[in-house]
Amino acid sequence: MSAKTNSTTPNKKVRVAVVQTGSVAFDLEGCLVKLEQLTKVAAGNGANLCMFPEAFLSAYPRGSFFGAGNEYYGGGAEVTQS
Repeated sequence: MSAKTNSTTPNKKVRVAVVQTGSVAFDLEGCLVKLEQLTKVAAGNGANLCMFPEAFLSAYPRGSFFGAGNEYYGGGAEVTQS
């Protein structure tokens, strides 16, 4: 049994740029400028789609946990009982 294909849909290749970079720490506007610049470079190299790190636009520096997951990293979670 063969798979049916839709003959009206052209097969188009998509070139994806995977961008490995850090955000501009605590600066959303700076992150947006960096995103625009890197997207233009990728497009100039033929990319149709750019993928950035998931928290890139949060403007938090990579590796900053701000206490979240502290128990996992050996800090232990503090529990307060009333």
